[in-house]
Amino acid sequence: MKDFKNSTKKKNYIHNRYTRSANRKKQNSPKSPFFLKFNIKRIFTILGVLVLCLFFLNLFISKQPAASNSSKWNLWRKDSAEIDKWQVFKAAETAFLFAEVKSNQYQVQLDNGNIINYSIDPELQQTVHDFMTQSQVPYALFMAMEPKTGRILAMTSYSQIDQTWAPEAFSQIYPMASLFKIITVSAALEQNKITTDDIIKFGGKLSSENPAHWLPTGKKYNQLPLIQAMAKSANPVFGRLAYEFVGANQLVSQATKFGFNQELFPGTGIKQSQIHMPQTGYELALMGAGLDHEVKISPLHVLSIISGIANNGTMMAPYLADEIRDNKGTPIFRPKPTELKQILTPAMAKNVEKLLSATVTQGTSKHAFCDRKGIPKIPGISIAAKTGSINGKEPPGYYSWFAAYAPIENPQIAVVALVINNEKWKIKAPNLGEKGLEAYFTKSRGTQCAPDNTGGH
Repeated sequence: MKDFKNSTKKKNYIHNRYTRSANRKKQNSPKSPFFLKFNIKRIFTILGVLVLCLFFLNLFISKQPAASNSSKWNLWRKDSAEIDKWQVFKAAETAFLFAEVKSNQYQVQLDNGNIINYSIDPELQQTVHDFMTQSQVPYALFMAMEPKTGRILAMTSYSQIDQTWAPEAFSQIYPMASLFKIITVSAALEQNKITTDDIIKFGGKLSSENPAHWLPTGKKYNQLPLIQAMAKSANPVFGRLAYEFVGANQLVSQATKFGFNQELFPGTGIKQSQIHMPQTGYELALMGAGLDHEVKISPLHVLSIISGIANNGTMMAPYLADEIRDNKGTPIFRPKPTELKQILTPAMAKNVEKLLSATVTQGTSKHAFCDRKGIPKIPGISIAAKTGSINGKEPPGYYSWFAAYAPIENPQIAVVALVINNEKWKIKAPNLGEKGLEAYFTKSRGTQCAPDNTGGH
């Protein structure tokens, strides 16, 4: 409320208020006949112009060729540009929710009558999905691919906790954990700082997460051949490699060569995998060991990396649609295997492969792939693999990774599995990966796994 203690101010206030009121009344007073006549003429003129504009606009539109319902598929032919294959991937992924199995192949018919025939193996897809639901996993996903072509064989996710997570699971990025050790060791090998046969000394336990304990001191130290260090995912070994042999710039550069901080799958909605420059030796050691929570990667990127190693160092562009036919049954799109990125030379890929060859027989996933007597669950199949584990926040839980390909001699399938558990759990990612590989390879024999005395984490 205003305070009018000053009489002059009060008079001015009353005068101003009166003046404004008078002006408003003047503005609202009836117009003269001449003014009304002028306004009406102007309104009719404007309406006439609008009518003419609408007439010519309609005439222009009517002369344009009618867009068919399938026009958006016309770009997706054998000679389509690179961006078009990513559009196909995104469209196929989105429509897969409505796909049905017909003649042992997933199919979906779009509103325009076009039909997508999927590359996904129905039996493999269903086996893995059933295993996830039966295991009541809080969060889990699984993907499989032909390493030499990029053809997606499985792509399924499930969450007992949050049903909204599963449809978006493949587009998100998650802490990479010990899968990053692949990048660390490849950087050290490429710089000729180590060989695959080297024995590495270190301090602390294999699962130690404190770099202050990783340096060998005096006569008290541990040592492992590099292949065993990879199989058992020895944190101190790879932390030392990053800090003492590779360096921050080279490690981040190697990750960039592997596809980090760039759009590998444009137009698909899949987030870029991310890495940052470590600022201290401590941070560098953690990153090299796969303990940096901010180094994040998408599942499809993991699958592309492990497939790239299997394919002599060359990543192939992934695809979901084997074929798209129009409403007359004419093929309008068939994918052609396309190189996505060269991440390693063929010789270096073989070196990394050698280091991944003992994980399922002597390392961190031995218990998922061998029974208590050491008998392989998938006999006759040699498998190159890497595991990873770390705590995460989005969603919260204990993250377990498994990435692999097989057979080593002639890779036919690569897989990635991610399981996010609570404190109590039934399966981890190696169990899910084993189930997928077992479903794919049905009849084979194998060699004996190592006795149950090698530990692992």
